[in-house]
Amino acid sequence: DVIKHSRIPPIPGTVCGGKTCCEAGDVALPFGSPELVGLGFSVFVMLVLVELFGSPMMKNCNVIIALLFGYFVAGVSEKCVGSVCKKFVVDTKIEAAEDITFLWAKTFKLGFYGPAVFPLLIAFVVTTLETIGDIGAVYDASEESIESEEFDKSIQGGLLSDGVCSFLAALGTGMPNTTFSQNNGVIALTKCASR
Repeated sequence: DVIKHSRIPPIPGTVCGGKTCCEAGDVALPFGSPELVGLGFSVFVMLVLVELFGSPMMKNCNVIIALLFGYFVAGVSEKCVGSVCKKFVVDTKIEAAEDITFLWAKTFKLGFYGPAVFPLLIAFVVTTLETIGDIGAVYDASEESIESEEFDKSIQGGLLSDGVCSFLAALGTGMPNTTFSQNNGVIALTKCASR
């Protein structure tokens, strides 16, 4: 009600009949609307179907196949109210885009923000400790000895790789990298580890 009487125009996609909305193409629907739930359900059904009946290659690409199927369903669907039909997927932004563009075409001013140095150093130390723990957990899950020269070399290599990649990320104005601790659970569950 405040937005109706305000001189400030509402932000597109935020208010739809008093509810928070999701804009999809020309269609604006409240979150949880049957159309959006059905679209999400179509992705889930495709995910299950590929997992049950797909080839090993399709199972490896299961998530992307299901998401592309959902995009396809949205692309061929329309929301009709009376005689007015609106599309869920429109190509106006694609049509308005330049034919060729480059990542470095848009730049921003780089600067140095002193108060961020200490928290960033803490993040580097945390990712270093996490790398040591993750490599140790991989060795433990793989039933390899952590009291060996090979383990020490793995720690050195992991820390070197983590440090170099985190340094490159910092040069690119990114946060430090970290290791994938999910792999530890995968190895423990599947008992499949690469040497």
